[in-house]
Amino acid sequence: MNYRVSNSLKSLKAYQPGQSEKDVKEKYNRDFFVKLASNESPLKPFDSVILALKENIESLNIYPDPSARGLIKVASKYYSVPEDSILAGNGSNELIDLIIRLFCEPNDSVLTSKGAFIAYKVCSGSNRAKLIEVPLNENYSLSLKEYDKTLTQLDQQNELPKIVFIPNPNNPTGSYISKEELKPFVEKWGDREDLILIIDEAYNEFVSASDFCEGSEFLKFKNVVLLKTMSKVFGLAGLRLGFMIADPNLLSLVHRIRNPFNVNTLAQVAGACALNDTESIENIKKLIISGREDLESFFKDIKIEYTPSQANFVFFDTKKDALIVHDKLLSEGLILRPLIPYGFKSHLRITIGDVEQMSFAKDVLKKVLV
Repeated sequence: MNYRVSNSLKSLKAYQPGQSEKDVKEKYNRDFFVKLASNESPLKPFDSVILALKENIESLNIYPDPSARGLIKVASKYYSVPEDSILAGNGSNELIDLIIRLFCEPNDSVLTSKGAFIAYKVCSGSNRAKLIEVPLNENYSLSLKEYDKTLTQLDQQNELPKIVFIPNPNNPTGSYISKEELKPFVEKWGDREDLILIIDEAYNEFVSASDFCEGSEFLKFKNVVLLKTMSKVFGLAGLRLGFMIADPNLLSLVHRIRNPFNVNTLAQVAGACALNDTESIENIKKLIISGREDLESFFKDIKIEYTPSQANFVFFDTKKDALIVHDKLLSEGLILRPLIPYGFKSHLRITIGDVEQMSFAKDVLKKVLV
């Protein structure tokens, strides 16, 4: 049937998530796979979270708290912001969609970088906004010089985008923007009344670089928005939970358009518990950073080009057709993420797993790539 959908959405492509372990097992008729494709935590949820979920499972006949007050109270302490400066969402994807829907009319523009989180493109298109992508640096890091150059040109033409997305660190390249680069850029553009500047910090818990700059430093600017997720270091990807941190007046507008009960009961319980479990948070950070450093040393040893990462994954160049390499890895039981939708034809992304997973992954990578 030829459905009469909006013309502006006909060319929009759906977000392509990584392959599930179940699907791959069925396709390849193989019982054992190691999945390091989706930037999830390699560990099960914290023990404290599992206990809290069991204790609250029998309350699912009741709607969740529509304001997620208990969760927000804990999150405000964790992120050191007032309670009215933080809003919970059904993963950061929902929050990206809401902020674009709130500020963009059809044919308004959204600015980000090439090779950045593809949800910016999907959500912009679904909300009839035009996406402008500036080029990456040669080393696959985000170029704030290109951001600034493009914004200056558009401002002179009275065509400034409504929203600017800066992922720091960036997915899928793993690069980060230093304080020396970020601070002058935000000071120039972060206080414009006609521009919303969004710093997406989905991976900032894994940063070890000494010159990294937390986005919270810029919340004094009323048009700066921070995005956080609990899908990575907190190990709650399956419950879908994220936060938007911004000026209370801006958040009051987002509240007008978000769906009621957008954060379910178990997500609220698990999120509050995970944020309080500082010991488990530190343990997973140490595991990931250690595993990342070990993997980068391995890539050096086998002479595979990679981009130094500050996230829970590493972006590397196979120098071959990434889909062909990906299939060979699958045949050996390793699921990684090809990045064709991002424009990278020879690159793959590998999530850092636990010690056993990484040992298996390195053996397979060496067998296939060397």
